[in-house]
Amino acid sequence: MPQTIRIRRSTTAAAVPSSLLTGEIAINEADGIIYYRNSSGVVTEFRSRIANGDKGDVTTSSNGATWTIDASAVTYDKTAPYTITTFASQTLSTLLGQLVLCASGTATTITVPTNATTAIAVGKRIDFVQTGAGQVTFAGASGVTLQGTPGLKLRAQFSACSLIKTATDTWVLIGDLSA
Repeated sequence: MPQTIRIRRSTTAAAVPSSLLTGEIAINEADGIIYYRNSSGVVTEFRSRIANGDKGDVTTSSNGATWTIDASAVTYDKTAPYTITTFASQTLSTLLGQLVLCASGTATTITVPTNATTAIAVGKRIDFVQTGAGQVTFAGASGVTLQGTPGLKLRAQFSACSLIKTATDTWVLIGDLSA
């Protein structure tokens, strides 16, 4: 059975329609908000229907100036820098998208595992900063290609780099590097 959809519009900021008929929607062009009549007959602002707790739940204001993220989606350990003094390659997947502070006083080697050992999607990255005095060197496990210029070491204390996966077992290292 065909339905007719009627669209009402306003160019007045913060104007909310007082009532809508079944099948009507309203657009406030000034605010960029769409309104509809819900099943109880109440005029309601259209919002995404992402379930509470889904990672990435985001609500923004109409001008993008304010935003909130579902409290269960982001926790302190996901946003705060992650500090290491030694490195285990099996933890690489837990560091994706994070800032890793390498705080060792002695030389540290970060070995990138094969995709068969630790499957990570192409395009993912990890950022590193050498905060300790020990030089940080990056190495690939057997079968892994690491590309960086002029080398695969952080140059000095407080040097930084990003490790980015570009193919199944290929990574590129960009930043303040040395040979």
